[in-house]
Amino acid sequence: MTHKEPLVSVVVRSMDRESLSEALDSISAQTWPFIEILVVNAKGAHRDLPSIWGPHPLKVLSKGHPLPRSEAANLGLKAAQGTYASFLDDDDLLFEDHLGSLISKLEETPHVRAIYSGIRVEVYEKDSKSPIRSFDFNAPFNLQRLRGRNYIPINAMLFERSLITQDRCCFDETLDLFEDWDFWLQLSQHTPFLHQDKITALYRNQGGSGLGEENLEARNARILEATAKVLAKWVPTWTPKDWAALLLERDALTERIVQHDQERILQLERDLASLRIDLQHQKDTVAEVLSSSSWKITQPLRVLTRHLKSTAK
Repeated sequence: MTHKEPLVSVVVRSMDRESLSEALDSISAQTWPFIEILVVNAKGAHRDLPSIWGPHPLKVLSKGHPLPRSEAANLGLKAAQGTYASFLDDDDLLFEDHLGSLISKLEETPHVRAIYSGIRVEVYEKDSKSPIRSFDFNAPFNLQRLRGRNYIPINAMLFERSLITQDRCCFDETLDLFEDWDFWLQLSQHTPFLHQDKITALYRNQGGSGLGEENLEARNARILEATAKVLAKWVPTWTPKDWAALLLERDALTERIVQHDQERILQLERDLASLRIDLQHQKDTVAEVLSSSSWKITQPLRVLTRHLKSTAK
C-alpha cells in the first residue's frame, strides 16, 4: 500500500467495549484520508469486525487469549505499515481533524518526529453514562515535567514509526501500569516533542486505566508501586543535574497551582461581593416601591384582581 501522502497506522487496543464502534467511527471520520486501522484483541473473545471500516482498511490482530496493555500495544506496532503511528483505546475518541492537523504541523518541523495535541478528559463514576466533570490536558512539552509524571494521554500523540523500526522503542511488557509514560520517555531520548495547542481528541476516564475496581487505598498503593517501577528503570540514566531540573520544575508547577487557586478564590470573593451589592440594590428598590404612594393607592385594585381570579377558577 503506497500513497503520495504518508499513511497513518492507528492502533486500537480493544477490550470489545460497547464504545468500540464509536471509536472506529471517529477514525473513519478523519479528514486525513490515508489511514490503516489495526484493532488488537486484548480481551481474548472478541466480536467479528469487517475488513473495511468506513473508507479505511481494518485488520484484527489476536493471539487467541487476553493480552496485557503493553503486549497489545507492541502487537499493533509490529503490524503497522504507516509512516506515522498513533493509538486510540476503544473507549476514547478522535475529533475529525486530529490526525490531519498533527501531520501538517509535524511535517513543517522536520527535526521533530513526535507531536501531541490537547485532549479533553471526561471523568465518569462507575456505571455512569454522563461525565461528572471534564478538564483539558493541553500543556506545552517539558521534558522535566514528563520525567516527573505523565501528562500526555495515549491518544494525544502521533509519532514516526521509524522510532520503532530504527530506534527500537517499544512498550515495556514488564509494566502493567504507566506503560505509556515509559514509552514517551523512550521516544524523548530520540526526538523532542512538538505540542499542538488545540483540543483534538477525547479521553474517557472511567475509574483509572488499568486500576480496575480497587478501593482508594489499594489504588494509591498500586500507583505508588507502578510509579516506583518506572522511576527505578529511568533513575540510573538521569544525572544529578537532570534530577535538579525535575525537582525545580515540580516546585514551579506547585507554585503555579497554588497561585491559580488563590486567584480563583479572590475572583469568587469579588463575585460574591458583587452579588451582595446587587441583592441590596434589589431590596432597596422593593422597599422603595412598597412605601410609594402609588403602591398604596392601587392596593384595593390588586386585592380585587386576586379575588376575581380566585372566583373564576
